[in-house]
Amino acid sequence: MSDYQQIEEALKKCEEKFSKAFRESPLVLTLTSAENDRYIEVNDTFERVTGWSRNEIIGRTPFDLKIWGDPGQGLDFAKRLLAGDSIRNLEVRVRTKNGQIRTMLVSAVLIEITGETCALSLMADITDLRLAEEAKRVAEQRFEQTKRLAEQQVGQAIRISEQQIEQANQLAEQRIEQARQLSEHLSMVARTLIQTQDDERAAIARELHDHIDRLAVVSTVLHRIRQNPPGSVAEGSQEIAGAIRQIDDLVSDIQTLGRRLHSATLEYVGFAAAAGTFCEELSDQKKVKIIFMAERIPEELAKEISLCLFQMLQEALHNAIEHSGSREIEVSLRIESDTIHLTIRDSGIGFDTAEALKGSGVGLTIMRERLKLIGGELWIESQAGRGTTVGARVPLKAES
Repeated sequence: MSDYQQIEEALKKCEEKFSKAFRESPLVLTLTSAENDRYIEVNDTFERVTGWSRNEIIGRTPFDLKIWGDPGQGLDFAKRLLAGDSIRNLEVRVRTKNGQIRTMLVSAVLIEITGETCALSLMADITDLRLAEEAKRVAEQRFEQTKRLAEQQVGQAIRISEQQIEQANQLAEQRIEQARQLSEHLSMVARTLIQTQDDERAAIARELHDHIDRLAVVSTVLHRIRQNPPGSVAEGSQEIAGAIRQIDDLVSDIQTLGRRLHSATLEYVGFAAAAGTFCEELSDQKKVKIIFMAERIPEELAKEISLCLFQMLQEALHNAIEHSGSREIEVSLRIESDTIHLTIRDSGIGFDTAEALKGSGVGLTIMRERLKLIGGELWIESQAGRGTTVGARVPLKAES
């Protein structure tokens, strides 16, 4: 085999690896013509999220298929790219094949492939974040309605009779104090949720920015090698090996980001299997022993229960690994009396549970509020030097 054939073969393998990374990314990836906006390539996640198959979409434009929730925003998006702008973390509304509107965070750059200028776009689905913000707004609105009703009831009680003034005053003071405490609690939770959501969006935005730039760099390297083959096998092999390493790193990082946004395993195999897979992957990644046990957990759990418990498992395990100092963690799942129990136990340094639940532990506050939404409760046991146990109890028939 000649030097040129060896370089050509190595380049072909590298391009195949890049194509596989594109197709299997857990984030939405599209490649469109910069000249006419027609789709050249889309990945599997695009098909799953939008409902459109690759055969239905290739050669057509997002305007033909009414994918843009706001067509005007789509036109502005295309104009900015053609003008040479790089799109960074633009929030857009995308219409799926069945008419559902999803909220996406999109980044895009222009790249050149086989002499054609193309737009490479990467999108993260942040619909769940937006729904959480809407749920918070509704909760605040209900609180205000409850507060006004309480004030009206207090006013009516005061007007009942002269003999009941003192009793009404006491009742009013109790109601006002309860409303004040509830207001402070909701305000604290709202601030915590807003800060957490803002931090998460900022982190996603930074990672999207990094991923789109790295995709563009790898694409440019492959295009350059294809157009101008190196002079020697050693030089060509070195450049291609570097591109392969970049692709492997990018695949790993994108899969990690995809799991943070939404666990595909949770959707397809059920909560128990997804939890076991997550524990195994985190154990390998962090070099910590995680013992996972599950007893009689049904594959079909209510979506809100599965998602809430999975998010709690992620938060609790990351907290234990980062703060406890323990190198062995136990995770157990079981069902007793129509209630599902999740327990995470470490043998680390422990902490002050009362202080954490008063507000200094943002993660614990988020866990507790999420569990309340599905009728569950959080419990914690921790002693200095004797480890920590974090648990959740959720009725299987709880209503969110």
